[in-house]
Amino acid sequence: MKNLFISLSLLLTLAVSSCKNDEPNKVANIEVGTNNADTLYVNRDQKIFFLLKGGDNKYKANTEDAKIATAEINKDSLFITGHFNGGTPLTIHSHDLQRRLFIKVVPPPFDATEKVVTLAPGDDARTLNLAGGGPKATLTQEGPEKDAAKITWDAKTGNVRIQALYEGDVKLIATSEDGKTKKEILVQIRCKDEKGESGKFGAYTTNSRSISSVFPVVMTAHRRGQFVRFSETSNPLTSQKSNPKALSRDNRVLTITPELANPKVGDQVELTLNWLSEYSSISSENPIKKDGKYKAIVTEVQDRKVTVRGAGFKFVLPYVKSLAN
Repeated sequence: MKNLFISLSLLLTLAVSSCKNDEPNKVANIEVGTNNADTLYVNRDQKIFFLLKGGDNKYKANTEDAKIATAEINKDSLFITGHFNGGTPLTIHSHDLQRRLFIKVVPPPFDATEKVVTLAPGDDARTLNLAGGGPKATLTQEGPEKDAAKITWDAKTGNVRIQALYEGDVKLIATSEDGKTKKEILVQIRCKDEKGESGKFGAYTTNSRSISSVFPVVMTAHRRGQFVRFSETSNPLTSQKSNPKALSRDNRVLTITPELANPKVGDQVELTLNWLSEYSSISSENPIKKDGKYKAIVTEVQDRKVTVRGAGFKFVLPYVKSLAN
C-alpha cells in the first residue's frame, strides 16, 4: 500500500511538470534606453544610441520618414541619426512584438564660452564662441543701446566677433533655427576713468578707451524742471554763436533741456542740446557737436545727481524731485 502511494505521487509530479513544460515561454516587452521613453530626442546631424531589452534579443527598426531621421540596429543597440528638424514615427520589431515610438529631431542646444563680455571702446575686437542652434540660427542685437557695438556671427563656425564703439549695454539674443530655443549674452562696454572725473556734473564722450570731458565745467546752472546749463566760466552768457570773435577766449556753454524730474534707472529720455558757443570750439569727432535732439538712457540715480548715457556721450546732471515724491 505504501509503495502504491509513492508511485501515485511520482506520477502526479511528472504530470504537473509536463504541463508546465508545455506552456509557451513568455516574451518580455521591448524596452528602449534607461528611461524607456516613448519619445526620443536627437540633434540634427547627430547620431545617438539606446540599449534595447526584451523580445527575443533580435531586433529590426525603421522610421516612416527617413529624411527626418534613420534607425539602425547592431545587436542590442538602436542607433538613431537626425537629418532635418522635425519628427517621425519609429517602429521596433522583435519576435512577434513591436514597439512604436516617436523621434524628434531638434537643433543642438546653445553653448557659449562667456555669458557676460566686458570691453572698452578702442579695444581690439573680442572673439568668443557661441555654438549650437543649427546652421540657420540667428543672432540679433537688442536693447536701447544695441548699436554700441558692431557684432558679426558665423553660425556654422560659432565665432562671434565684437567691436566696441561706445559705452553701453548690448543684449545678444541667439535664436535656434526652429525658433524654439534662445540664448542671451550681455556685452558691457565701459570706458576707463583714470582721473575719476565722470562722477562730476558735466558732459563726457564715451567713444574712446578713456572717458573724456567735453570741456571743464566751472559753473552748473539749472531752472527747475526746464533746463540745465554747463559753462566753462562763471558767466555762461559771455559768448554767443552770433558774435564769437568779441571774446578774448572761447567760453563753451551747453544748455540741456529739459531738466529731468524723478528719473529712474532704465528710463529712456530725449534731450535737446543747444550750444551758446560756436561749433568750432568742439572737436569734430565729438558725438554731441551739433544742436539738436539726442536720445539717452538713465544709468544711475544718486541724491540730486543723475547719469544718462547716449550714443558716444554721457551727462551727469542735476535733477528735480517733484513735491509729490
